Amino acid sequence: MNAPSAPPPATLDHVARRLRTIALILGLVVAVLITAGTFAYAYRGEAQTVSLRANLLANRLSRYVYVHGDHWRYTQARIADLLSEDEALAQGHAVVIRDRDGREILTLGAMPAWPALRVQREFAVRARTVGSVELRENINDVLASTVVAAMLGALLGFLTTLAVDVLPMRLIRRALAALEERTASQVAAEDARAEAERANRAKSAFLSNMSHELRTPLNAILGFAQLLEMGIGGPKLADSQRGYVRDIMTAGSHLRLLVDEVLDLARIESGAIQARRELVALAPAIAECIALVEPDAKARAIAIAAEPDLGSAVVADGHRLRQVVVNLLSNAVKYNRDGGEIRLTVAPADGEALRLTVADTGPGIAREKQAALFQPFSRLGAERTAIPGTGIGLALAKRYVEAMGGRIGVDSDEGTGARFWIELPRAPAPA
Repeated sequence: MNAPSAPPPATLDHVARRLRTIALILGLVVAVLITAGTFAYAYRGEAQTVSLRANLLANRLSRYVYVHGDHWRYTQARIADLLSEDEALAQGHAVVIRDRDGREILTLGAMPAWPALRVQREFAVRARTVGSVELRENINDVLASTVVAAMLGALLGFLTTLAVDVLPMRLIRRALAALEERTASQVAAEDARAEAERANRAKSAFLSNMSHELRTPLNAILGFAQLLEMGIGGPKLADSQRGYVRDIMTAGSHLRLLVDEVLDLARIESGAIQARRELVALAPAIAECIALVEPDAKARAIAIAAEPDLGSAVVADGHRLRQVVVNLLSNAVKYNRDGGEIRLTVAPADGEALRLTVADTGPGIAREKQAALFQPFSRLGAERTAIPGTGIGLALAKRYVEAMGGRIGVDSDEGTGARFWIELPRAPAPA
């Protein structure tokens, strides 16, 4: 038996770059979300406090005007004495009192420098507005807590980046070093393989645990971001602030999808996911898959055509088969041209198998690049375009099909579109 050889340095560098990219994204999202969440929470609390104080001042001035009548505007000294011991002024707020025409009657306290929080309340006598009181306060405390949170977020983001980037690669490089050192004999090769397998299990377990640990707080962050966008439990956000919240939600949703795909890949590699063997009717399964991708196809005027007779059945895991077909259809939509076409066909294959083919009218794939299609994180240069994706979908599809006892492949040339196919055992005919 030949001793196993280590992967070429180019492959290892590719994995390292991908892990580093994922690590940087995770670290940045953690830092940004912690900072944004802290600022939103602190600002909302400060706004509620200032609003309550403004209401109290308005009530006090209403009683004062009720006693002194319309001449209240000429009693600035008494109003100043009335409010001089107010807690708001004692804490460095500025109070501006105006009559109902907007003329300034009295200003107490020093105007805070920018940035400042401003709350205005009207006060009335017998349901008639007689004036307004404006309370201003700087938000230095809010900014200070946000700065502290930003430093903490940066630290946690750095630790996340370090954990995701350094530890897996350290385990992989250690296993490969052991493998290279022991290729002189069969016993050494077996030891190196065992070490590589342990490192791979450690990597899969690490990615699985990290994905679980990230998904739980990520779901909470997305939930609070939705509450902020809807204005529930706090002041209504401005349009620009809602835009920032939507950016957080978009980045968080993309990160959650990436975490889920990495988690599935780790589960498959560790053997935690087993495919079931059951009879799956192709017609309803394919109809469900088409319905899922049809909105995106219609948005680009892409027609999806399935052959009329899909009445055959295969032996497969129904859930995993749908995942594979949806992935192939989704790729056919993303990499197709506007106004293109997608065609699904079913035909007998060698032996007792059926071949399901998904053909598109996109730019096609060069033959020299097809060998890397089913490798994790491989997008064949599409990462430099605006087409979304993570490079994990086809790798997952290959492992799902193989777990169901089938095969997956592609036939394509540049400029002729791509024809992805899967072969699965044909269901036996009913007796």
